Amino acid sequence: MEHDRACWGVLRRTKGDAAFPEVIPLCATRVVVGRRPEHYEAPDTVFRTASAHDDALPDVTSTQIDRVALEASKRLSKVHCIFQRTEDTNAVVECHTNNGFAVNQAPVGKGTRASLSDGDGVQLLGDGPGQPGVSY
Repeated sequence: MEHDRACWGVLRRTKGDAAFPEVIPLCATRVVVGRRPEHYEAPDTVFRTASAHDDALPDVTSTQIDRVALEASKRLSKVHCIFQRTEDTNAVVECHTNNGFAVNQAPVGKGTRASLSDGDGVQLLGDGPGQPGVSY
């Protein structure tokens, strides 16, 4: 995937199925990752955190959204997760799947959000240590 703008982050595959890309650039304000990310429609969907019930991600225009299609596994949800650059933290990720997702080996449930910092690890299709999946 080529981008004509600076990227604010990158996911590098550290283990798992080689059918998944080695690098996923995070360039747009919001990056939707999934088997069919075109199914994501913003901003109608509001996702909840475990502690706050009214804090949707800020609205962004469609030109600020990248969609990354990963067709390597049918277990990957159409919209698996969404990464977003934020002003108050480096980034957040929203989980949109019941098929396994973890940040730093801690499970993240569907509809919840986790803060990300430089060097954090995310796991697709697994929800912690010893679980099969793809790690970035």
